[in-house]
Formats: sequence, C-alpha cells, structure tokens
Amino acid sequence: MVRLDRIEAMVARSGLNPKEVAPLIASLCSVPFEGRYPPLDMVPAEQKERSIATLIGLYEGLTREAPVLAILEDAEDIVSRRSSAMCRTGSQT
Repeated sequence: MVRLDRIEAMVARSGLNPKEVAPLIASLCSVPFEGRYPPLDMVPAEQKERSIATLIGLYEGLTREAPVLAILEDAEDIVSRRSSAMCRTGSQT
C-alpha cells in the first residue's frame, strides 16, 4: 500500500480530494486500491473522461506550488488525445 500512500499524498498536495481522485489515478497506474476505496463504478467512457479531467486537475494543482516536469511515454499513441487534453488545459487557465 506504499504506492497508494504516495498517490494520496500527491493528490493532497494538488488540492484535490483524495477520496475522489486517488482511485482513478491508482487505476491508471495499476496500483491496487481495493479495501481502501470502493470499486470504480462507471462505464469505460466515463472513466476515461474523469481520468483525463483528474490528470489535468492534478497537474494544475501541483504546478501552483512548484514547477512540474511531465514525461510522456509512447507519445505517438496519445497525439489525438493530447490535442484534446491540451486544449482543455489551456482553456481552464
């Protein structure tokens, strides 16, 4: 559960609610969260949208207190999604 503790600490630093956000991030990172949080009860499309919104909120929250370096792996797989996510980020600031 150490990895889940780290996710919760990062979420708390961002100003987001760990109870709402930590399970989504844990799921993205393949970190087990059963026992601490209920299962994610949403259809895949909803989970995808909430995950994107969560990552944007997390990034924005963390950048308020210090610079953040984001490293993307397999960027060619996310080019179309990146444009959409970056547009959302740019429109929220």
